[in-house]
Amino acid sequence: MNICLLAEHPQYCPEIAQWYFDEWACLSPHASIERVIADVIAKSHSKSLLPLSYIAFSDTTLAGVAELKYREHKGYPDYEHWLGGVFVSPNYRRQGVAKALITKALHHADGLGIRYLYLQTEDKNRILYQQFGFHPLHETEPGIFIMMRDCFEI
Repeated sequence: MNICLLAEHPQYCPEIAQWYFDEWACLSPHASIERVIADVIAKSHSKSLLPLSYIAFSDTTLAGVAELKYREHKGYPDYEHWLGGVFVSPNYRRQGVAKALITKALHHADGLGIRYLYLQTEDKNRILYQQFGFHPLHETEPGIFIMMRDCFEI
């Protein structure tokens, strides 16, 4: 598996946007694939500063993505730095892709001196994030949690 920045391979933005749309954005009545593509493209320019995205390849096939970004949740404007958009193509799940992407993103966040990192996840994925030092803060709706990682506690 090879992990690199989306900024190095921006041609994958439409495929990632389609993943995001099909998995999450389609649930919102105001979402459109065009909006999701624009959002993914916005995270495809940087190689060092947030927002940015990491992508994983298995051989030459795109296998997954993870993002580091600012103020992901409008309900929590004081939570500045976020890990999000962690998605692994169904054909590559349970093969360590998500863990590799999260590890790479956390290493980058640590290098930037980010102390608190937040994420939003479904209950079924909490155990994955707890392995990386995240702990639940809030349940925003049934089965949806905001989690936080304090790098000084690790």
